[in-house]
Amino acid sequence: MFFTPEAFEQSTGETIARWRAGRFPTGGTVLDLCCGIGGDAVQLARRGYVLAVDRSPECALCTKLNAEVYSVADSLSVLCADVSRLSLRADAAFFDPSRRVSGRRVRSSAEYSPPLALVEDIRRSVPNLAVKVSPALDDSVLESLGGRIEFVSDRGECKEAVVWFGSLGLSTHRAATVLPKAATLAAHPHAPEPELSPPGDWLFEPDPAVIRAHLIAEIAEKIDGRQLDRQIAYLTMDAAISSPFGTAYRVIEWLPFSLSRIQKRITALKARAAVVKRRGVPMEPEDIFRKLKSGGDRPVVVVLTRVAGEPAAIICEPTEPKSIKC
Repeated sequence: MFFTPEAFEQSTGETIARWRAGRFPTGGTVLDLCCGIGGDAVQLARRGYVLAVDRSPECALCTKLNAEVYSVADSLSVLCADVSRLSLRADAAFFDPSRRVSGRRVRSSAEYSPPLALVEDIRRSVPNLAVKVSPALDDSVLESLGGRIEFVSDRGECKEAVVWFGSLGLSTHRAATVLPKAATLAAHPHAPEPELSPPGDWLFEPDPAVIRAHLIAEIAEKIDGRQLDRQIAYLTMDAAISSPFGTAYRVIEWLPFSLSRIQKRITALKARAAVVKRRGVPMEPEDIFRKLKSGGDRPVVVVLTRVAGEPAAIICEPTEPKSIKC
């Protein structure tokens, strides 16, 4: 593909772009507003005609060239213009405002360019709209946009949030989608609060998109999981479960946090800490990892977390369970 360094850093990965394009209708006209280097535009053009707009001449040129690379040039036109000064109509639109200023990543939605306030203007002309934003935006900002919110992860990293309007995307208010498995977990208002419990035979770490979407109760209901601590996303269960919405580890044992106790158990198990994870405790995994000495060749995962409010360490095996439940 053709790209500029800054535009490449903001571009949509091919897996996500292809998945999102599948949420748009086939055969209609779609606007890609702030198209960047055209990562989304070229996938949308496989479904129908796309008008891609960006105020950067370099990005507009990259999109045109990338349409040729992906053999969709006949279905994609490029306009170099400021989207905030245009009044365009189409069957649907995708809006991806810039999240960088002078090469610096911005954290506040107020610094997006164009600002997210433009969403209201776009919706007046094109009610069927998808807006890509950072998953780090505050819930209050996302909710204020008035759409249906979806958090998207790819290969274990929460990459973005999408706000859907009109007939596009979600039928539920909030959801998490995990790629490349293309599995979606939707919020529902009657999901029961998980029971609290010390670690059982298995530890379940929800996918980052599930955690960001606040769907712990929903995934716990699916896997019959219990929560270690009301403020912690880790779940535990007694049966081996495989799920696209997280990773399961077989629990060897757990103990109150103490570096010397952890070292003693790793030595007794003739093991080595392959990975150190943490959630809800101030310890840095890198520091603990450096301090733990190998006691053998057996790889284990050391999880630092809280159990019923108290710091704890859970020693697990990175074993993929064979039973599939969700």
